[in-house]
Amino acid sequence: MRKLMNNQIKGCVDKCESVCPFAYTEMSDIAQNYGCLPSAYEIINMMVYYGKTWACHMEPSIPCVGAIRYLKEENLPYTVIDTDLLTEQSDWHLYVEKI
Repeated sequence: MRKLMNNQIKGCVDKCESVCPFAYTEMSDIAQNYGCLPSAYEIINMMVYYGKTWACHMEPSIPCVGAIRYLKEENLPYTVIDTDLLTEQSDWHLYVEKI
């Protein structure tokens, strides 16, 4: 899993065409504006306030590496506690507001 996550860092967040909310690309902005994906801010709230982890949109069995990396760099909670990862198909909108 660690190898896959390391590949995701290079393959998802660093690509200019990525729709990962933590890639901060035009494509990711479009996906967020259509409501397909939450914003980076919403993903941060999911983890910090609810302990919920957003899944990688490319590989939903692993956490979003962009989110984990950002949370870790900002000294925010980044450990995956709830292994039921949130995806586009889940009710992720329930976990985006601050408590």
